[in-house]
Amino acid sequence: MDMHDQKPWCRLVVPWGLVLLAASGFVQADVDPATCARAESRDVRRVVQEFLLPQIAKQKDFTLSRSCPLHPDRNIYEVQEQKRKAWWREEWKCTVCGHVALTAAGLDHHMDDSHNDLLVQRPDSLCLAEIYDVLHASYFTAHVTTARGDAKGAHRCRAAEAAKLAQDCRTLARQCFPPEASKGARKLHEYMTGSYCGAHTCHMPTHERLLHRITRAHQVVHSGYRWIGGLALVVIAVGYGAFWYVWKNYIGYHTKQD
Repeated sequence: MDMHDQKPWCRLVVPWGLVLLAASGFVQADVDPATCARAESRDVRRVVQEFLLPQIAKQKDFTLSRSCPLHPDRNIYEVQEQKRKAWWREEWKCTVCGHVALTAAGLDHHMDDSHNDLLVQRPDSLCLAEIYDVLHASYFTAHVTTARGDAKGAHRCRAAEAAKLAQDCRTLARQCFPPEASKGARKLHEYMTGSYCGAHTCHMPTHERLLHRITRAHQVVHSGYRWIGGLALVVIAVGYGAFWYVWKNYIGYHTKQD
């Protein structure tokens, strides 16, 4: 259909729809790394990887689409983040060239100066820092970086801002997990709107309860991993001890007799 054949309302609605999507931060063109906060993008990436992706992996009938802003391939810094490695104490190493930086910020500067070619610059690339507040990244970052997992803190709330963030969160949930796509997508949509989006409220008990539920699930998963790892070490230690005992008292003894 030619543009001139479209009805007047259609010619108005479509462009403004794109404008609204772009304003929400979920559609971006030509993302400028100079204006994209790398540290905040990293925090959002961590929230997606540690809190959301495990929930997505549980739904066997659902695959995250590239149309979702949370898809790793759309993060402008994704490849550079994959090339970072914790090295010694607080040092960080670039796995591309072997450069070692004394701090995480130092490695960020190195990436900016030496590896700009690794930026993901596609038409659908985006800056994850744009959804920092939508995903409560500051809360979850505090949870991950504190030893006790205590992410409570001052929460200054403005009703209008909370309502806007809740709407942006629902838009993101709809875009990433369209409930009509599958049973798994519907579960993920309900999970996100009922937890992340529901926590955008100035009612503090609700805010804390919903976010604590998410971090609690995260603690259970990671505690399970630690328990399995500890059990594996115990099995290895017992096996080694048994082997040493058998060798010393039986095999070694008969070898000396011979």
